Amino acid sequence: MNRIATTLMTALAATTLWTAPSLAQDATQAGVSAAVRGEVALARANAVGRQIVSAEPIFLQDQITSGADSGMQILLLDETVFTIGPESEMTIDEFVYDPATRQGSLAASMGKGVMRFVTGNISAGTPENMTIKLPVGTIGIRGTIGVVSVLSPDQAQQQFPQQTSTLNPSPGQPVVFAALAGPGPLTQTNANTGSFNFSSPNGSVDLNRPGGAVLASPGQPPVFFIAPPGAIQQVSAPLRGRGQQQQSDSEQQQQQQAEGAQSEQMGNANENSGASSDPILQALNDPGETQAPLPVPESPAGDSTTFNDLVGIFGSTGSASASVPLSGMASAPNASASVSISFSARHMSLSGSNMPGGSFNTISGMEAQLSDTSTGANFSDSQLNCNNCSGTVKFTGGTGLNVTVTEGGETGSGSGNLH
Repeated sequence: MNRIATTLMTALAATTLWTAPSLAQDATQAGVSAAVRGEVALARANAVGRQIVSAEPIFLQDQITSGADSGMQILLLDETVFTIGPESEMTIDEFVYDPATRQGSLAASMGKGVMRFVTGNISAGTPENMTIKLPVGTIGIRGTIGVVSVLSPDQAQQQFPQQTSTLNPSPGQPVVFAALAGPGPLTQTNANTGSFNFSSPNGSVDLNRPGGAVLASPGQPPVFFIAPPGAIQQVSAPLRGRGQQQQSDSEQQQQQQAEGAQSEQMGNANENSGASSDPILQALNDPGETQAPLPVPESPAGDSTTFNDLVGIFGSTGSASASVPLSGMASAPNASASVSISFSARHMSLSGSNMPGGSFNTISGMEAQLSDTSTGANFSDSQLNCNNCSGTVKFTGGTGLNVTVTEGGETGSGSGNLH
């Protein structure tokens, strides 16, 4: 720990806004600031609030307040990362961490705005080890990625009309939206699993699958739901900011200093934080500090989903796949289909196993090309290495899809979910 602290102090002492030695000796440092953009004020005990820059130490009880089109990241010593959006308030209330055992406790509070968290080593234990206090309720977190936003009743009604009507918040009261955006125990990926629990005096909700979300307001039971396609991406959009591409040279240099100061202690944050190395989840949760925002699709009508909606869930890079058991083929009771989508190449492939005529797959170069408005794809035998076979894939809402395959004179169908 002493070597890590020495590395941080050596890197940060070069900045003109290094904290006075007396404060550094008396206060507990939790991490450093990074990727500061716009107007972000730091208020410290017995000190007037002032503009913060990247590569500054963050101490317990430091209150961070961001202005319009502003934000920053807080990189904690246990590898937890908070990305704070515009017009937000956040404080690190408690931070105890032993790097030898990778154990400790972390408590933060968020008064308003929007924030994303990628958990570190502390949250690998019980949810009580990492908590975030909100204007309505508290969340306890175990090893995952999440998005939290404090909305007005009008904002909640606009983004989640059905759930807000069920919640029925009082005028002028805050509405908290919290969603699991990373891997959970109900996924079928190889990523580390995690979850979080939302609790308030009026009830509690366990979120344990990506897309699981809750709306809560004072005096009302929390409302659990699966966020519609693109909803988490839409809520997270302010975290990217509109002015990032106009970052000044000095801001870039400050960001590099912060990242360099953290590199030795952070290592591979994904390996131990519950943040998946899965490119799908990385694309969904990438803070996007150097990338243009992904398109935010509108929720589809009815039970259909477009390719653009899936981009809103998985991101514009990486891939997603689904394994779908097929029923209805009398001579092939174990038939199944596999669907794979490349979001960067914008194409879908289809393969079949244990089919009446044997296995087949999409011929290389003959994958179905997808447009923004595609709701699935049809495959003919000219695209599949089989005779007299065909297949249809239909997006059905969220990450769901239906698959129908005809082969050897028999037809089988089934449903599954992209991961």
